[in-house]
Amino acid sequence: MKLVEAGEGTFTERLAELIGDAFDRSPLSTAAQALSELRSVLEREQIGMPTG
Repeated sequence: MKLVEAGEGTFTERLAELIGDAFDRSPLSTAAQALSELRSVLEREQIGMPTG
């Protein structure tokens, strides 16, 4: 679980670096949160993950 949390932090930081100047912080935070939640659902449901 710590690895996932660290990955989410890294993802959010990198996303902010890449598109931070294009948006105000509020919309950027909203987008990052939405992507984080989407990722969590996809991982929980094992959608798009290799099986076997």
